[in-house]
Amino acid sequence: QVGAEISNNKLNYLKDNTGINISNKNRNYCELTAYYWIWKNDKSDIVGLCHYRRYLTLLDKTNSSLFFLRKNYITKCLKEYDIILPEKYIINTTIKEQYTSTGVGKVKDLDATRNIIESKYPEYLAAYDKIINGNTGSFCNMLICSKETFDRYCEWLFDILFELEKITDLSDYTPEEARIFGYISERLLNVWVEHNNLKVKYCKMVNTDEKKESIGKKIIRRIKRGLK
Repeated sequence: QVGAEISNNKLNYLKDNTGINISNKNRNYCELTAYYWIWKNDKSDIVGLCHYRRYLTLLDKTNSSLFFLRKNYITKCLKEYDIILPEKYIINTTIKEQYTSTGVGKVKDLDATRNIIESKYPEYLAAYDKIINGNTGSFCNMLICSKETFDRYCEWLFDILFELEKITDLSDYTPEEARIFGYISERLLNVWVEHNNLKVKYCKMVNTDEKKESIGKKIIRRIKRGLK
């Protein structure tokens, strides 16, 4: 349960307000409070993140859990690939324009992020410019990789975001805009993967909130159609 420290819902889940945590920042960091908890507290060899309604799957024609990625498949993939990510979206504008034109965020925050990268991680600047001015990317902060890879990413990511937080006044932000650090991190994941030249296994992503016809029903419908 993310944001457990500031939530009135006491769900029977593992909570992100135990151990070393930033659970109270959830309104601004979104699922990154789970990232941070995993980084600081989890000792697994392989880690990852999905959402309560979004999952990586082998088959995107159905949102049945039968096709969600399983341990054996993940372990096999990571022997050949560095990281598993959602299949890239292709948008009809740049990542920067999409971020600022949909009411999600402000251009000044992307510019501030670039300035921080230029100052602290100048070797990442070319990758940042390529991603932010491009039109493809993996989103939702979903990933699966070795804990070693995850830790390296989080060290870089949170160093940038905590610096951005210091210089960002959120007092006039809408609740949506105030999710700034979660949204910017979605773009930064692509930057980090690009710069480090990681070998990526892209998988389909499904949303369990969407109504999709089950495979069984689809087969039966097609059989009936063929009998007519």
